[in-house]
Amino acid sequence: MAPPESPSSPRIPTPFRAGGRDPLRTVVQLALESRGLEPFLAAVHEALAGPLGVTSAALLVGQVPTGVLSPRFVAGDVPVYDAAERRLALAERVVTGGCAIRLTPEGAQTLAGGGTLSLGPTPGVSWLALPVSADGSRFGAVVLTGGEDSFDEDATELVRLTAGLVGLAVQRSRAEEELREDRNLQLALVQALSDANQGILVLGAAGVLWANEAAARLTGYTSTQLARFGSILDLLPAEERPKVSRALREETPPAVQTAFHLPGGSRRDVLLAIRPMRFRGQKAQLATFDDLTPALSRTKTDPVTALPNRAALAETAEREWRRAHRQLHEGERPGVPSLREPGALSLLLLEVQDLAAAAERYGPEGAETLLRHAAEAMRTCLRTSDFLGRLDGPQFFALLPDTGAEGARRTAARLAEAVAAAGPPEDEPAVGTPRVAIGTASASRPEEATYEELLARAESDLAATRTAVPPGEGPAA
Repeated sequence: MAPPESPSSPRIPTPFRAGGRDPLRTVVQLALESRGLEPFLAAVHEALAGPLGVTSAALLVGQVPTGVLSPRFVAGDVPVYDAAERRLALAERVVTGGCAIRLTPEGAQTLAGGGTLSLGPTPGVSWLALPVSADGSRFGAVVLTGGEDSFDEDATELVRLTAGLVGLAVQRSRAEEELREDRNLQLALVQALSDANQGILVLGAAGVLWANEAAARLTGYTSTQLARFGSILDLLPAEERPKVSRALREETPPAVQTAFHLPGGSRRDVLLAIRPMRFRGQKAQLATFDDLTPALSRTKTDPVTALPNRAALAETAEREWRRAHRQLHEGERPGVPSLREPGALSLLLLEVQDLAAAAERYGPEGAETLLRHAAEAMRTCLRTSDFLGRLDGPQFFALLPDTGAEGARRTAARLAEAVAAAGPPEDEPAVGTPRVAIGTASASRPEEATYEELLARAESDLAATRTAVPPGEGPAA
């Protein structure tokens, strides 16, 4: 005697168990093993074709009840010219009503709620349609065709159980598709941020765990090289680390304007924001940063001469004083030329004379051209380590690292000669030759003067030397 079935287990129609055949068990196994919805549905169709005489199978899904159902899977053949229309009509009716419909070859079927569905006869072809649902919500229908006597009560019960598994498979497929879409969206967003030049670093306890393309561009290191850094602080200049370290200790770190120390020794100003996150099951931090170089360049560049402006001078002077402190601490290196004084800093203020006369003779554009003449001449006789810029109006500055008073005086003389001998830059009109008055100030050690004191001394010296420039009626033609 066969053992009794568990009350909680589904009723497997007895005729389909005979001879070791169990299509439902086959369908369950397919549901566990199949990769993807379409392979699973094709295998289900094949598993039911023999025991039930199924000639075609279709799955129609859509947004119910307001949307339109559409075929997701169709297999087999129906010798009826309007098979697609019949499938759709049956699917819509079972989804709306929530119960199975068996349609005889004569084409009429009495519904559970009363009434008759008539689609016209289909000689030799029976139809069976059942709703498909998941989480209690109907979202589609399975529609089968078979021979004249294919679908009895037992067959309907088997297909009903199969439809439940199909619903679960569709639900799983939708979840996997949503995960793929989410993943694709994440990848697209990461790429968009890289294209917008926003760097992203994922920081763990051991250092950098992940970096996007923009992070590699902005830091100057490859992703592999970034992974070798033990902390984001290792990417910063020494003077920037305390500020960022304090921000990191806060529960919600604020965005910090800082800089990365690039491989070649230069630096890149960035706005850095760090937030807590989870990454691959561990606590981590998400660091995002934007390149401030373009914005700072606009705010620290003179629009007429394209030279650095007063704000850039103050920042560079402070940086040079810090460098001088380190240089003096490390000691003077051998082989330094006699006019080069490690740790010293000189500032020259240069004032273009007769700018008002040039504006009167040639107009505002002529005055700007004269300033560009002077700027081009100054560039040609300064070292690459010197820092040339324009303060405002007729005044320029030159910051000379490792240069004492004697070196500053010699540089001032060269600048005056170069400006006096200057011709117009290429593609600029001739508006005469500029003349300059120059004031100098020097400090042999950082302790001798602050940047503000050095600037005040240079302004005082400029006032004294301004009278030494012979007066004229305008720039020499």
